[in-house]
Amino acid sequence: MLADSDEFHAFPVPLPALIAEAESVTGTVGGLMLDRVAADGSLPRGSPQDGGLDGAYPLGGFLTHHLLRGAPRKIVLVHSTVPVASGNHRAEGHRPVNRPPVVVHHF
Repeated sequence: MLADSDEFHAFPVPLPALIAEAESVTGTVGGLMLDRVAADGSLPRGSPQDGGLDGAYPLGGFLTHHLLRGAPRKIVLVHSTVPVASGNHRAEGHRPVNRPPVVVHHF
């Protein structure tokens, strides 16, 4: 499983099912990064209090992709024999098996 320290994954199906599917086909599970921001569009400092991260950062969008031209697709689960590019954005020659992709909440 691959996740940066500012990411949380939301798996749409049970993890054992995704692992079995990936192992039988390509060895990779893909995700799509959703940048999370506060209701006023800011990125507040500090840790959220009441309401947790979802309450502190209720809005999501593709900011990294649209503003920085960053790749929104991520490899979130991969077999140890599959090489992954820097930033976990692709695994050359391995197309992720899952549809829909795993939502990668990027805080």
